[in-house]
Amino acid sequence: MSEAQELLALIADTKLEDALSDWLLARRDISGFSSQTVYGHSETSQQFSLAEQVSGRQRRLMFHVHAQPAVIDALLADLRRDFKGSRLHYWRLPLSAAGTLE
Repeated sequence: MSEAQELLALIADTKLEDALSDWLLARRDISGFSSQTVYGHSETSQQFSLAEQVSGRQRRLMFHVHAQPAVIDALLADLRRDFKGSRLHYWRLPLSAAGTLE
């Protein structure tokens, strides 16, 4: 990995799975992404259903994208515009290495 890379993790409501997957697939500035089911746990559970409040967790989706910092900047700016009000949560982290083992 010669240029600086970052990892963007997006935590989304399950209702956004298709829309966010399609949105990321349409991007020409990233080569791909990963997604997985995760569970959110929070002190503030007002948005949890009754069943989620009892179990103490809420099903979510996590998407991972790694790219150069300028691309992550553009992704976040476009997400703010295109998914305004969706309550997407994100983490942005520097990567010390990324690549494919062949």
